[in-house]
Amino acid sequence: MKKSALLCLYLWCLSFTGYAQQHIPVDQVRIDPMNAIGGAAANIFREVNYIPLETTKESLFGEINQLLVTTEYFIVLDQNATAILFFDKAGKFHHKISKFNFDRVFKQDPRPGIRNITIVSIKADPGKQQLYIQTAFERQSLYVYSYDGTRIGKIALPPNTQDYQFLQDGTGIYMQQRPVSADQAGYMPFDLAIRREPAGIPQYLLPVDFRYAALSNDLYRHMSYLTYSGNPWQCLYIPDFDYRVQELDTAGIRHTYQFIFPLEYSIPDNFGYDSSYTGRRRAYLEGKNVFTQLWNVYKTGDYLVVDLRCPCSGWETTMFTLLYSLKTTRVITLDRVSPDATTSWLPVSGYGRSELLASDGQYLYTSYPSLTMFAAKEAADEKQAAYSPVLKNYFTTQDRKSNPVIVQLRPKANL
Repeated sequence: MKKSALLCLYLWCLSFTGYAQQHIPVDQVRIDPMNAIGGAAANIFREVNYIPLETTKESLFGEINQLLVTTEYFIVLDQNATAILFFDKAGKFHHKISKFNFDRVFKQDPRPGIRNITIVSIKADPGKQQLYIQTAFERQSLYVYSYDGTRIGKIALPPNTQDYQFLQDGTGIYMQQRPVSADQAGYMPFDLAIRREPAGIPQYLLPVDFRYAALSNDLYRHMSYLTYSGNPWQCLYIPDFDYRVQELDTAGIRHTYQFIFPLEYSIPDNFGYDSSYTGRRRAYLEGKNVFTQLWNVYKTGDYLVVDLRCPCSGWETTMFTLLYSLKTTRVITLDRVSPDATTSWLPVSGYGRSELLASDGQYLYTSYPSLTMFAAKEAADEKQAAYSPVLKNYFTTQDRKSNPVIVQLRPKANL
């Protein structure tokens, strides 16, 4: 009886999977990272805004481990301090949450060099003014906190969830991590699930056969699997060992971007699922200068922002952040954007930059430590740069130990 019920559920999920994936439009995205062009900031960005985060005794923090951008706030996760800081969109400090009521907190390892992290990640629901907090000790649960720091609930994630994203109406999209072995219990044979209610019946997408597919020990993993698409009703899914990026909404997969790279930098077709690579994927990739997957992707206006890396080659130079125009198909490397008079000769991107931290659909956000900002100012003194009132005040009142500076970037149209 139990087996029959499970079979019925499996077939029911398959019927939804087939329905959700019918007539999915596909755009080909052809990129040669080695030949992508750069340029001066004025030729690429319509706006470059520097937003210093206010430094006070209470607001001083070490590093932006995660940045959330809402209409009201920059929300910063500082993992080392186990704190979440709120700054308004002008960078003024608003408040901080540093006291949490978690059900399980283990004793931290006191040994030198061991990085102890309590909060793994945060996500926001701006409409409800709520944060979803995932901790290192309860990976399969989310704590729900109000913006003022009050614990208001706890949500159980589907079993084995590796990443998740909530859409505007509260629909949750969940990516299941792969098992270590094909016969490991407790895993559904799908990569994605959609739940319209926290405890609702899931709709499963992207079936996978664990006998042949890449498993947990094969994967290099990357920054984000589910990212904001620029539309609060949608998100992007970025799988392992695959050059497809799928746009998802409450009904399932609505659009696919198929990335095509030069053959010499590409993994074989169907590398993540072909049985001929079973048990030898890591060995096959060792030392190869190839893109194992898309490290991160954002959608900003008419652009895809693509972070590419070669994790198996050991080559630091094979890290690219690219801007791809969906209108013109032009590719620009943000690693080669040089500062100019419009940026007061301060850093915009390029080698040594911070990773792109967020997108709100119109702007991209990165950050630089104050140490970098003051060093850039000194290096450009002979250029007699003109600074905005905000930057004048920053360089007058702050120093190299002050909080980081958020850089807000808006690409020009039709590059």
